[in-house]
Amino acid sequence: KKRYKKYKVKTVEQANDFASLNEIIYRRIKRGLQENNLPDLIVIDGGKGQLNAALSALREFETDVEIISIAKARSEKGTVDRFFIPGAENPIFLDENSKAIKILMNIRDEAHRFAITFHRKLRGKKFKDDPLYAIPGIGPLKRKDLLSTFGNIGAIRNASKEELMKVNGINEELANAILEHLAFET
Repeated sequence: KKRYKKYKVKTVEQANDFASLNEIIYRRIKRGLQENNLPDLIVIDGGKGQLNAALSALREFETDVEIISIAKARSEKGTVDRFFIPGAENPIFLDENSKAIKILMNIRDEAHRFAITFHRKLRGKKFKDDPLYAIPGIGPLKRKDLLSTFGNIGAIRNASKEELMKVNGINEELANAILEHLAFET
């Protein structure tokens, strides 16, 4: 576990699974080459599209790192895991009782657990550090509207009650709460 890596996406502005995956694989392989610490296998959670995004990053380097992707598919029995490998047209299905599938599922489940814990921690820190989220009645949409109208917290702090009330969803009571709360923020 001490060799687990955490990455924050740096170059992708909006939610883009493929571009984010490409960036992370590129950074992981580049770092692995610099530190002489390449993985033997990269397991991607996703289908052909995610595999191809990761492959395009991997191909920028001369390595013998193997890569596969795992995606869930619906069947009459429920969901079943299918595996994609580079160069294969169709997915591979493993026997659901095989040791190989159990190992791969454990890897995927542990990666999910690790990533979810990391993202919850990041999200919690973001909410803790944002004074707007501490104001009852301000959620993501009103926060977004306030910031798009005023630009930043300082401008919101300096706005009048009347200016705040021009923002969609901000009534007099909420405008007063915003001004009162931000007056004590430094």
